[in-house]
Amino acid sequence: MPLRRLALLFSLLLVLLLAVGYLLLRNLVILPYINEEVLATQIQELHSLRFQIQARQAALRLLATDMASDDQVLTYLADPDAAPNQLPLHKSEQLAGLFLYDATLQKRYESVSQGVALPLLAGDQPFRRARLMPLLHPHQPRSRSGVLRQGGEAYHYAAASLCTAMANDCGHGYLLLVHKLGDDFATTLAGSSGLRLSLRLAQAEDEGLPDLMALSDLTRPRQRRSLLLKDVLGQPALVIELEHTAGPPRELSRYEWMALVCMVVLVILVNLLLGHLLVRPMERGVAQIRAMERNQQFRPLRGGATISEFRQLANAFNSLMRMLSQQREKLKQLARTDPLTGLANRRAMEQFLEQEWRRLCRHHRGLAILMVDIDHFKQFNDHYGHGTGDEVLTKVARVLESLTRRGGELACRWGGEEYVMAVTEPTAPALEALARALQQRVHQLEIAAPTLNQRLTISIGIALLEPGQDPVEQGFTLERLMEEADRALYRVKAGGRNNFELWRTQLVAQPPRP
Repeated sequence: MPLRRLALLFSLLLVLLLAVGYLLLRNLVILPYINEEVLATQIQELHSLRFQIQARQAALRLLATDMASDDQVLTYLADPDAAPNQLPLHKSEQLAGLFLYDATLQKRYESVSQGVALPLLAGDQPFRRARLMPLLHPHQPRSRSGVLRQGGEAYHYAAASLCTAMANDCGHGYLLLVHKLGDDFATTLAGSSGLRLSLRLAQAEDEGLPDLMALSDLTRPRQRRSLLLKDVLGQPALVIELEHTAGPPRELSRYEWMALVCMVVLVILVNLLLGHLLVRPMERGVAQIRAMERNQQFRPLRGGATISEFRQLANAFNSLMRMLSQQREKLKQLARTDPLTGLANRRAMEQFLEQEWRRLCRHHRGLAILMVDIDHFKQFNDHYGHGTGDEVLTKVARVLESLTRRGGELACRWGGEEYVMAVTEPTAPALEALARALQQRVHQLEIAAPTLNQRLTISIGIALLEPGQDPVEQGFTLERLMEEADRALYRVKAGGRNNFELWRTQLVAQPPRP
């Protein structure tokens, strides 16, 4: 066979092999990898969407808890002859309904917007609405929130137990607020999540759609999705139809097929330019991706490719990497930091305590939990305003942060005006000195309120599991330690506040292991 023909056949075979190799690499390596990253980004977007919904429920629950702590509401509830206009509640224009129930869930008061039908809440069957309410506790305020579908409409609702202003006498009944999920809700969600979405009421055929609150079932990326949002009674409430910011890569276009055919026709040119146009960019991009995967450090793909397909693929990959990095950073900050004070939040503290408890069970290093509460903060906040109240919360947080410098210590905002500190390898004298230092520094805080004529004080409850004790063998748990710290704080508050109490375990110290 002539050398020219042999070279031509060899070039044609090489082009065909390269074309087949390109298709295999694209479909078996690059596309599956990109699809995994796209799916991860889409799941992060759905987590952000779910967080926005839960945040609105939390805001409504906070409003219900605040309104339920009015002593005049308890006075109204205790008087069976009180007229409805004597109830000192001011319903927001954004609320669709406001209801007041006694401890047996009998309705005592209702205020419903025109055109709103809420048969479950306004009817005479209290046992049916019991599933919407939190369990009553005589000394602790309780609340619950979620989505409720009634009368062909979907609503956010929040129920809170009625308590005195000091939150030490609860269990008298419930206050329930209802907010309609209308077009403004979809607009707000779209603006906060960056997704194109729409809402509609769920139908019977929507029962099989993926649940927004259970994202583990999503296994493939899709440009558009329909997700189901169920209410607290387990009934389908809303269907969220959305479009993700990033979708899976497209299949081979006809232009790509034409390029492959042209390579067969232009075998000589392809044979000369093969290394520069195809092999080198492919190898460089694959090497970068594999290096990122091996080192777990994802960076943008460097440019320089001549073929437009590689450039488009690299640009899509780089866009996904940037978006994923931004989403991860935002979610990490939201998940572990309190936005007002900058301290760790409750979730971060729970993770820290779980890790330290496992170390404690192995090495018996000891652990102490301090629960810190700002005395009379609600009255202070109501009198001087939320701006001054936020200043107090922030400055107290700085005091706690300044006294937790070791690696085995962490301070967090537990909720409202309550903080929690965790100290490893503690001793009783050191904890007492720490409590006194906290009280002294808080007492010395300067608050920018022109009419403020008193100093801040705090109450502290301390629970101590001393080093050398094995809680596993004696059945002592982290939850028990938290409960003892909370009880100690309660006793301090019941005894007049501005003090601290140290509770110590009565476990028997274990002999050292051989």
